[in-house]
Amino acid sequence: MEAAAADGDPYVPIYISSDEEDGHAHAYFAESYSLEEIKIQEAILLSLDPSRATAAAAATASSSASPSSSRPTGVSSPREPPLDRKGKRQISSEDGSSDRKKKRSRRSRFNCAICFEMVKVSEKFVVSNCAHAFCNSCIGRYVAGKIAENVAVVGCPDPWCEEGVVEMDLCWDIVPPELFDRWNVALCENLLGDVKFYCPFKDCSALVINDGSVKIRETECPHCHRLFCARCRVPWHDGIKCKDFRKLGEDDLTLKRSRRNRFNCAICFEMVEVSEKFVVSNCAHAFCNSCIGRYVAGKIAENVAVVGCPDPGCEEGVVEMDLCRDIVPPELFDRWNVALCENLLGDVKFYCPFKDCSALVINDGSVKTRETECPHCHRLFCARCRVPWHDGIKCKDFRKLGDDEKGEDDLTLKKLADKKKWQRCPKCKMYVSRKSGCLLIKCR
Repeated sequence: MEAAAADGDPYVPIYISSDEEDGHAHAYFAESYSLEEIKIQEAILLSLDPSRATAAAAATASSSASPSSSRPTGVSSPREPPLDRKGKRQISSEDGSSDRKKKRSRRSRFNCAICFEMVKVSEKFVVSNCAHAFCNSCIGRYVAGKIAENVAVVGCPDPWCEEGVVEMDLCWDIVPPELFDRWNVALCENLLGDVKFYCPFKDCSALVINDGSVKIRETECPHCHRLFCARCRVPWHDGIKCKDFRKLGEDDLTLKRSRRNRFNCAICFEMVEVSEKFVVSNCAHAFCNSCIGRYVAGKIAENVAVVGCPDPGCEEGVVEMDLCRDIVPPELFDRWNVALCENLLGDVKFYCPFKDCSALVINDGSVKTRETECPHCHRLFCARCRVPWHDGIKCKDFRKLGDDEKGEDDLTLKKLADKKKWQRCPKCKMYVSRKSGCLLIKCR
């Protein structure tokens, strides 16, 4: 390196090399040194790095060949950053600051492996088990496509990755709710595996779960209530063993199915399609929907709440209300529902005694009360006697009164008689007042 003191310049630049490759150039300005001291420092630097000797010689030859290149006294010119010991040009502090900002900007963004765009780190989605990273938008579209294909376990989008799995819990915010629910159902069905199958009747096809605790053949679908074989997973093949059924050809199956697709109703005695079959609970007696509908309607008209089996000799069968929604008219179904509720309430229910109200009132039985207000018409009545409130008369005395003495005027008269201490004739029941004489009452 060449170091020379300018005339009249009290400071001379002295270069001290940095040991860091990516460090910045350091230039120190000190007070004037003698030429001998400067030459000694230069010799020390050149001895540390022989490559500098070659660079210094070239610089000296260039400066001597072109005198105009030397800086005139008193004229300032920008100094280029000197070379370090390894011959590299040092970067100024301003350039280093700009470089660091660029590096930080690059670190806050990443390259999505699907859309190949630089995306903010906040939009980064990392796949489990493999750490491959993609943007949320691409992952959302990828998962939506897999759900549309009924894929339950969604793997990594990288075609060569076999370990990565897109976790469902991490996709709440990037997958639409309806697709998320569909994905959840697909995962549940995938977990069920072999224990799940579908009702073999095409007009039902409901999902059925076989818990596997007991090996069974004849099974009733909990949705359409028709029988099917849980082993063969076909409509019930009555009278045929499973191994024999599997040996039958398509023509034999068609013939047997046509026979099994009809049954004899025990009410109208007609052959009816199996799809119109109604099986009574607890007894398995079968009737057609039309006959059961008329039978139930007749029972509801009689205010019967619990409808038994139509078979006159059956005492165990019960026609379930939930199975009759489609075969009983809505108005009758609502009436049946009310009758069942009242039957379940039993003694805790009664009606408002006022004829122009007659609202259903429930007595919870928690507190024994007498004077009660109807929640509908807001008039008082006796909860024990279940009649309009008999003010001033005890319940036991009220119950002794005749039917023609329980009117409002009669009760007012009785209240007055008690106040005046009138007595009643034991024969004609008229009230009398004693003015004098004995207590004997003789009817006239």
